[in-house]
Amino acid sequence: MTLLRQDVVNQLRADTSPALLPVLLKSFLDELPVRHQQLQQALAKGEAVAVREAAHAIKSCAGTYGAEQLRVSAMALENAAADRQSSQFAVLANDLAAVLEQTRTVYEQYLAACPAD
Repeated sequence: MTLLRQDVVNQLRADTSPALLPVLLKSFLDELPVRHQQLQQALAKGEAVAVREAAHAIKSCAGTYGAEQLRVSAMALENAAADRQSSQFAVLANDLAAVLEQTRTVYEQYLAACPAD
């Protein structure tokens, strides 16, 4: 599974502009820690509905920006929360956190290599 789906990023570039793409990807990277913090707070409180909502938000952002592995990890946690399988929260949240960091690294490298249009 890929951390960055080039086809999604290419479509985002085509739908917006080459100059806007780095701005959008930077916004995505800036939003990830905020979304992750919201998830951590929900997990700490053990609130399944809030965990589901926070995981859903991460899943949606990840899908929009082509972060496929992050999208899948967030979806797994969202589904566990929807099914109220709190025994799985810790493992799935740890997986999501690891994938989130890998995703950040890959997107930061991608941005660094992006031509300034």
